[in-house]
Amino acid sequence: MKKLLLLFIFACMIALADAQVYVGGSVSVWVDENKKTETTTLDFLPEVGFVLSDRWSLGTVLGYTQKEVDGTSTNKTFEFAPYARFSFYRFDLVRLFVDANFSLYSSKAGKADRQTTYGVGLKPGVALDLSDRISLVAKYGFFGYRQYDDDHDAFGFNINGNGLSLGMFYTF
Repeated sequence: MKKLLLLFIFACMIALADAQVYVGGSVSVWVDENKKTETTTLDFLPEVGFVLSDRWSLGTVLGYTQKEVDGTSTNKTFEFAPYARFSFYRFDLVRLFVDANFSLYSSKAGKADRQTTYGVGLKPGVALDLSDRISLVAKYGFFGYRQYDDDHDAFGFNINGNGLSLGMFYTF
């Protein structure tokens, strides 16, 4: 078993030795005001990854989201979401891709107990390569499964305005 594990680690090191590293992510602030309440949501979603070839990349999102209602923190969520990205179409500066990911969330709402949830699915996206090093990336939608607790899960295809994510990436 030790030999197999060492062989796997060695193979991964060889594959990643020629890989390019990219860093980036997205940040958003959303303020929703109505006559009764003001809700502010802050998302900080940095990403790091490896470009393995013209078609394949491996990466992860390490994110934090905080939601406040009327200035009082109501929900804090940490996210860990590794993914494999497949770029299936390229035309000049534009690349279309899909991320196959596994997401793990740890949330705490007010004084309630911490809740851990997960999801697995596909996220389509588009990248605009501004230069050899800088890219703008947009992800939109989700197709897959999410488990919220023992009695609540969901699956399907979700495209709505709240599912749009824009970010910038730098490749070393």
